[in-house]
Amino acid sequence: QKQRPGGWQEIEQQQSVQQQQQQLSFDLVFLDHCKDCYLPDLQALERLGFVHKGSTVLADNVLYPGAPGFLEYLDSSGRYGTELLRARYEYDQAWNPDWEPNKQDAISKSVWL
Repeated sequence: QKQRPGGWQEIEQQQSVQQQQQQLSFDLVFLDHCKDCYLPDLQALERLGFVHKGSTVLADNVLYPGAPGFLEYLDSSGRYGTELLRARYEYDQAWNPDWEPNKQDAISKSVWL
């Protein structure tokens, strides 16, 4: 009997991939990219089950330039215990006339409780 493309083999392969995705999770996530993306990216990681109780989420530059809605979400979700680790903003913008040197910033350290 000829095997048609797809069929049970394809379904079994898809189930295997889904099972592998369900087993994949992160104990540590470090966010240091597009600041506007911190919140939607964390929420996507939560929806997909990639972060879990005990996961630590570190996020850089949460005060300056800031990550809109991110700290508020961590605080209001009830899932995370968060502390801010003070740091200076690491980039000098001498070319920017409005630049304030030694601007205070922080890294947030959040643990899913």
